[in-house]
Amino acid sequence: EEEEEEEEEDLKRAAAHSRKLVALQNRDFRSVENVAEIRESAARVKTWFRALGVELNENVLVSARDDDENETDTFARALTKAATDGSLLKEIVESESNVRIPSSVFAASSSITEGVLKHLRTVPGVKPRFLWCQDEIETGVDVEATVGLFDDIRTCGRWR
Repeated sequence: EEEEEEEEEDLKRAAAHSRKLVALQNRDFRSVENVAEIRESAARVKTWFRALGVELNENVLVSARDDDENETDTFARALTKAATDGSLLKEIVESESNVRIPSSVFAASSSITEGVLKHLRTVPGVKPRFLWCQDEIETGVDVEATVGLFDDIRTCGRWR
């Protein structure tokens, strides 16, 4: 009976999480309260990427939604799409830290993103704000989580 209750709770949590992801998919990040903060993070990440020699082909990743979308918004949406498989995140983290993430971390993970986030949770100085946003990053629906995570990696003083 206790196992059935646990299973029922797990199903309720999964359903709630699924509803949250659907709501995020249908929400334009430009309509959220902290859009200015997201744009500032995106601008910093874009400048940082350029300094690292990383260029996203934004026109291929996303089409402009409307005429009033600015360059920073397009970059933020493109980064969110580019980050879904975890390879860009892994490349940036390994490049910045000058350390290869151990293969054992990925062996015990369901995805590249999960492995990188597990690794980042062990790195002193990385803000924990978005280190638990695997689903949001992998589904490409949460611009704030994706841009915020890259901005937090950028500011990690441990790698300087």
